[in-house]
This record gives sequence, structure tokens and C-alpha cells, in this order.
Amino acid sequence: MNTIFLGNSDLPWIAPLRNMLQKEGNAIAIKVIVKFDLQTIINFFNFFSKSSCDQNFIYKVPQGFNNKLNFIYKKKLSNYIDLVVRESMKTCNQAPCIFVSDISFAKYLYKCERYKIVFLIYDYDIRQNTITEIYSQFFRLCDVILCSSYQLSLKIKKVNPIIENKIVYFPHGSNLNFINPKPNILNLETNIVVNGYLSARYDWELIYAVISRLPKIKFLFVGNIVLSDFNKRRDKWHNLLLETLKLPNVNHIEGLPHLRTIEYYWKCTIAWLPYDINVIFNFYSCPLKIMDAISSGMPVISTPIPECTLYKEFITICDSFETTIEKFQLIIDNKLNPKANFNNERQLNFAKNSSWENRVLVYNKILNSIK
Repeated sequence: MNTIFLGNSDLPWIAPLRNMLQKEGNAIAIKVIVKFDLQTIINFFNFFSKSSCDQNFIYKVPQGFNNKLNFIYKKKLSNYIDLVVRESMKTCNQAPCIFVSDISFAKYLYKCERYKIVFLIYDYDIRQNTITEIYSQFFRLCDVILCSSYQLSLKIKKVNPIIENKIVYFPHGSNLNFINPKPNILNLETNIVVNGYLSARYDWELIYAVISRLPKIKFLFVGNIVLSDFNKRRDKWHNLLLETLKLPNVNHIEGLPHLRTIEYYWKCTIAWLPYDINVIFNFYSCPLKIMDAISSGMPVISTPIPECTLYKEFITICDSFETTIEKFQLIIDNKLNPKANFNNERQLNFAKNSSWENRVLVYNKILNSIK
């Protein structure tokens, strides 16, 4: 069964699934590109502007297509999707699935007699974006609702019990490029690494308290500073972030693409996931860093956000700065002990078995179960 990815399929938690399916010849991507140039304006009143290349279709639209100009583009984009669906049916002789992960695209999918709908929900902020009527209406149209976070899947089932059987927990997979090929090579330098965007998602009070009490241990932050507040006061968390980066035992590397962060996972002594447990966004999210960190084969320490607690065999949960410091010190003190690496093989095998390649097998089973 073909899957037609609509919209933002280049996101790192969607692109691996799309790429695997495209290798099998079972996926098409419709990329909606917003441009403000002369050619797009000229094409504005055309029925649609279409170009295709291999398994990708490009749909160019002017700014405002999804809000101020939507009275024009709602029908145009719906018809364009239907056109791609019909072309897909010529090759596979069955109805494809439309894969969408942005609720703003829901309005283009009401003409769905020719296809099925798979909706992926990830990183959903219950407090800011309550599951409103627009979600409930769209859920009824969907054939499958994939939830990256386990807590989110439970929440949506509770709010929408009528469609409970459509909701499937589908966590992010591991990237095989992140699997550490030499996990037992000892890096003599001690580094505790925090990898990812530096934003209000992290508990900067905890981070500062831990680092300032361990002046002899080096900490490395790999990621850009992102001013996403997640309902926290920026002057508080951002100032504390800046103070943390000024500490003498802290280094900061920014500007790296996701794949370039691999080496810092592999060389670290500990991968640290210091998420703020009081941020509702974190409660209902499935951080990509979970699988990235596990794939390193190194010890992983996290705060008790729900998704991390599902992996207690491979992630040590610490709920205070005292327990975090104690665990850091214990791991570092045992670093030279060969028995300290006993968990590497099981951890890496788990990461391999949780790869996006295996997630595709699960995804195909889900599609085949749709009636």
C-alpha cells in the first residue's frame, strides 16, 4: 500500500520512515513549498502548479495559502492531493494512505473517498493546544492515529474513547548511523554530554546546581540556543542558561547538523537528558534524544519524564540534583572498571532492534490491519 506524505515529511522524526518506504517503492511525498516570487504569483490563479521528480511532488503556493488565501487554496490543494492519489492508484491498484502530521492540513483531507488517512501526533502540548473539536472531528476521519508518546496516546484515548481502537503508540526509532561501533574503547577524558537544542525544555536550575557542585568534571553542551519558552519566564531560564555556559568546567558547541553530533555521544562518559519535569510539553513528548543516547552504548541519565521511564533498563532515572550528582560520581569512579561496561551489548542490541527499519515493519503491519 502506498503512503503519500503530505507537508513536512523532512522532519527528523518522519523523514526516516518516509525514506525507508521510498526505498521499497511504497511512498510518495507532496512537498508544499511556500514561495513569494514572480512565477508563483503567475501560477496563483492556475488550477494547480505541478512538478514531479521520482517519488516527490512539489506544490508551490504563495504566502498566506493556509490562512488568508485559504478560501482559494482549500479546494485547489484538495484537488491536487486527489490527483496524486489517482496517479498512485494507477500503479498499485489500491487506495493509498495519506500521512499527515500537521492539523492545519486536515482541512484539505475531507475529500477522502479515494484514500485512507494516517495522522501522526508528536510533541503535543495539552495545556496550550487542548484537544479541541477540530481534532475530534478529524480523528473520526482518520483510519489510524499514531502517537509518538505513550502518555499522549493514553490522553487521547481518554478524551476520545469512541475512536480508541484507532490510536496506536508509535515511538521514534533509532538511527543506525548513531549505533556506536566501538563502545568499549575507553575515552580517558571525562565528559558529560547534553545533546540537543538548549531551550526551556531543560531544567536549568537542576543543571546549574549539578555542574556548579562538580567543578572537576567537564560538561559539554552540543546544540543551538533556541528561545522557545514552553510557558516559562524567559528572563529566568535563559539567564540561568547563560550563567551555566560561563562555568569554567562547561564547553558549548553549536551549529552542528544532527548527524554531526554522533561523535560527541560516542566519546562521552555519560549522556545526560536533563528535561524539566514541570514542562507539560515534556510530559507528552517522545524526545529523539532517547534513542540517540541509548545508541551510544554509554550510560544515560535522565530526569523522570514519562517517556524516559519506559526505558529504565538502559536509562537511569534521577529525580533530584543530589541523586544525579551521586550517580555521575559513581559512574565516573567506576569508569576504569571493565565490569562497568556490562550493559553495552544489551543496550546496543536494543537500539538496533528499535531502528527505523524495524519501525517500518510495524508501520506496514498497521496499514495492513486497516479495514
